[in-house]
Amino acid sequence: MKVTDSSIPLHLIDFWKNQNEKLLSNPCFLKEEGTLFDDVLCFMNNKKYVTRIDFSLFDLPHIKIDGAANINIDGQCYSLSAKDYAKLFILACIPATNTNHLLGAYQVVVHIFAFLNRNHSLVLSSSNVEDFLGSILVESVNELGFYNRISPPSYSGVVKPSSPPKVRNKLQALGVVGVIDNRLTLIKVEKSLDAVCRSQLGFTLNEYKQGGSYNFLGLELGQYYVDYLRQVYQKDYLYMLVYKKTINKMIKKYDLSSFCSK
Repeated sequence: MKVTDSSIPLHLIDFWKNQNEKLLSNPCFLKEEGTLFDDVLCFMNNKKYVTRIDFSLFDLPHIKIDGAANINIDGQCYSLSAKDYAKLFILACIPATNTNHLLGAYQVVVHIFAFLNRNHSLVLSSSNVEDFLGSILVESVNELGFYNRISPPSYSGVVKPSSPPKVRNKLQALGVVGVIDNRLTLIKVEKSLDAVCRSQLGFTLNEYKQGGSYNFLGLELGQYYVDYLRQVYQKDYLYMLVYKKTINKMIKKYDLSSFCSK
């Protein structure tokens, strides 16, 4: 949304300015890095760790969907782009005092649009939510498309804070409709997630909530760590390969075999 566009109605501009003010008032938001009208939003938690949310993914053809969402303001209906909807989705998920689950919410909204895009659908509903949850547990999405996850995402870090019915209700309070069906209930989501856990993970939803079938304290943190390592591996693999080949060439060319152990 570009509020400088003269063709945009004034009350719609005011809506986005109000949402931006809410974002700027969040103590975790790094306003010096941008505003709601930019593609990248940055947040810092109390441990000084910066979470970077990049909305440019919603312009990619395997994620972008036109005509899925609308917003009603003063009796007028306006269409929302996938990117605009995603920003409002994230705003609805921002905790009051921290950013612990923000990246998880971002992963979920990216996955919703990519899933609907792949299935040629505009709405996440009771008829496809089980397939969606199954995809969440075993797949992830990046700028290249879908790929298999190493492990299921953390329930309390990703799945629970971004429950589609809960976020939909918050968005409806703003006048946002679409993407998540009105008839999709929390009970239906929980029932579908339990069925997916049993069929794909081999344990119940309650066990998944507790960290899986092992149920020891560090498992959930371990899932975060494994996902983080996977992202680092995919991001830095090419550099690592170049460095390794370069070092091996130097060892061979200059006869540095005695230094290999170092």
